Amino acid sequence: MGERAVSIGRDPSGPRGAVVVGGPHGAAPCRIIVPVSAPGPQTLAEEVRALAGHPVDLIEWRVDALASMAPDEIARACAVVLGEARRPVLATVRTAGEGGAASLSDTGYARLVAWLARRADAVDAEVARGDGLEGGAAALIARIHEAGAVAVGSHHDFSGTAPEPRIIDVLRAEAEAGADIAKIAYAARGPLDLLQVMDAQMWARTGIGPPVIAISMGRAGAISRIAGAPLGSAATFATVGAPSAPGQFRAEQVREALDVMEA
Repeated sequence: MGERAVSIGRDPSGPRGAVVVGGPHGAAPCRIIVPVSAPGPQTLAEEVRALAGHPVDLIEWRVDALASMAPDEIARACAVVLGEARRPVLATVRTAGEGGAASLSDTGYARLVAWLARRADAVDAEVARGDGLEGGAAALIARIHEAGAVAVGSHHDFSGTAPEPRIIDVLRAEAEAGADIAKIAYAARGPLDLLQVMDAQMWARTGIGPPVIAISMGRAGAISRIAGAPLGSAATFATVGAPSAPGQFRAEQVREALDVMEA
């Protein structure tokens, strides 16, 4: 089994275009994803516009701060992001249990994810939230696919890093649930935690099929953010402005490092 390529973008000829993530070794570089997370349409528009001129391949719209707002407010913010973006948009509702700001029931989470999937180019799906849904994570991801979006299956642990076999089990579960891209992020307490994540990432390149985003969060794991395609990294997260997670580098720093790693 080899890593397959995934194209993110509803309309490759439209203003947001499309970006290929993953694929056989050397087929695509590690992509840079930059989050925007302002709580209102005007500040969101400013955040998205500020990305112009920076090395950004994908925009992650963090919907956390809006999750408790009225549907029409979320719709206005969504229209702003999709209208201003000049790169494909990954919509993410990061819940409190995985380090985010959204407090939603499993059904409320699934409902918002499905709504976003009808609009964004890709949507993050926390596979653990599938435990409380009929059909599990596979049903949640199927709703994303039915709406025409790419599904990023994800798992985040800010308390520490699981042993490598457990990390591999999580990646395998994301793939089996139908995720187009498998993502994991663990807090690193030291170099050995980094190695657990990196080893799992390199195994996954040929072990599961979907491209993998594997992040070891914090200072001890920072190198995972610039590991690049040679070490199995399909994409990484960087910042233009304030970071959204521990250990993030600026987009320009990441681009320079990846250019060296992938030369």
